[in-house]
Amino acid sequence: WPNPRNSIGERIAVFRGGKYTCWEAIGPAREVWTRLSKAIKEHIPNTKDKERLSMMFYMIGKTEETAAPYVLICGQATARKLVRDAIRASKVLDDYPGIGLGDKSKPPDLLAQDDIEWSFPLDSNAPKETSVLTAPLDNPFGRRLFIPMQDSEFLRPATAGPIIYVNGDVYQLTAGHAFLDFGNFSPSGSGPSDDDEIDFDGQSDSEEDGSSEDLTAVEQDNHLSPVSTAQASLDSGVDLSTSNDHSHEKRFSVPRNLVSLGNLAHCSDMSNNQPDYALVKLDKPFSHDSNKIPCNAHSNQRFLKVDRPAEGGPRDVKVITMTASFGFMTGRLCATASYVRFPYQRSLQELYPVHLEGKLADGDCGSGVVDQNTGHLYGHIIAGTAGTGRAYIVPVEPIFRDIQ
Repeated sequence: WPNPRNSIGERIAVFRGGKYTCWEAIGPAREVWTRLSKAIKEHIPNTKDKERLSMMFYMIGKTEETAAPYVLICGQATARKLVRDAIRASKVLDDYPGIGLGDKSKPPDLLAQDDIEWSFPLDSNAPKETSVLTAPLDNPFGRRLFIPMQDSEFLRPATAGPIIYVNGDVYQLTAGHAFLDFGNFSPSGSGPSDDDEIDFDGQSDSEEDGSSEDLTAVEQDNHLSPVSTAQASLDSGVDLSTSNDHSHEKRFSVPRNLVSLGNLAHCSDMSNNQPDYALVKLDKPFSHDSNKIPCNAHSNQRFLKVDRPAEGGPRDVKVITMTASFGFMTGRLCATASYVRFPYQRSLQELYPVHLEGKLADGDCGSGVVDQNTGHLYGHIIAGTAGTGRAYIVPVEPIFRDIQ
């Protein structure tokens, strides 16, 4: 690959005992990926099953001078090997010399999977299963959402994004998968202690036979300092453990005084190639809320107003978000697309990575990601690795096109 330094962005991870480094792909490599990804997607079967699959693009090498771009297929062993073989058989890479192919075991997790048992009775105006609950004093942008699961005593946590206006009605945007039942689907458990198998073109036989290195643990080292700010106002509630045990995740505190925020007005059909989003129609008491993010105490601004979508799609910029778990975070958006197929989706969904200076937890899906300077909305978080600052956003442009 010519002039690899021109295609190397931020360092993501090291593996194989530090022999190899993985960087973001930028510049000439990213330009090629924009074309190549479309060609590869045509050769990945549109199957609807419960296995996750993702396709990512990185610069990988022992040094910056010897690095080359690689397409990595991530997922369950059998699935990723089949996809890798299909790409080879298609010979699509023949038109892109210098680009390698590999696979790794762990695609990103959805960040709304764990349900919380909630035994407090609802009042006589009890919401239906499509209603959304919240704490009455939470900040509107980034407030904690609790979604009652149908025919059960469980709530699913999510996070509220921006308030939007459609034909005179007031809605709040969040992640659509938070309202879906994935049945027996279980996350990969991609915490920092889990092994992450990786295999790619150009390794020696001894490296292929050796033990796998953990990409996620190294990646986490870049995000060990969460921003210290006010967290979601749930301290008056009762601590309840989630239905799956993730020791590195924040425990949820469920307020006793939950109120109805509104009703689910629309949830995208993710199985039909729609972007992952949902619209909650706000009840009147919440219809006058505004999209203001309380900024870090060290910022010159007290609030940043979110008033419009970013034009031109994701780019390499500094961003901020407000998660319901750990509050205000700064970070950096990367404009190199990744493609992920989540459980029961037929095709790959285009996502963009964001590196946050803090830690994510289950239930942070829906958190809006905005430009640090302008407040323009780039999208909302739907996936990532809990316990790290690595997240993926669905861009806002296809969401707004679908709404229209």
